[in-house]
Amino acid sequence: MNDPAEYVALHNTTLTTDSRRVAKHFRKAHKNVLRAYDRLDCSDDFRRLNFEPTMADVAGPKGAIRSERLIRMTKDGFMFLAMGFRGAKAAVIKETYIG
Repeated sequence: MNDPAEYVALHNTTLTTDSRRVAKHFRKAHKNVLRAYDRLDCSDDFRRLNFEPTMADVAGPKGAIRSERLIRMTKDGFMFLAMGFRGAKAAVIKETYIG
């Protein structure tokens, strides 16, 4: 089993995760998680309170560094995003949340 600390971080005083961690957990390409975020049908207020677009440095081939879009999210933001995912890992998250 994966260590939950691998998927959450303390940002200021709020536990958060981010789009790269979500991609890793669900074994999705990061670009697909970003696409799912871009397509979320939520209010501007919910988006502002639960998602923080930012940039992160990513190591490339031969030691190059590039900037990549990253979405930091609260638990509520994560659940809103994950509710749109399918598959066994998504089902476990949904059942745990409902249970």
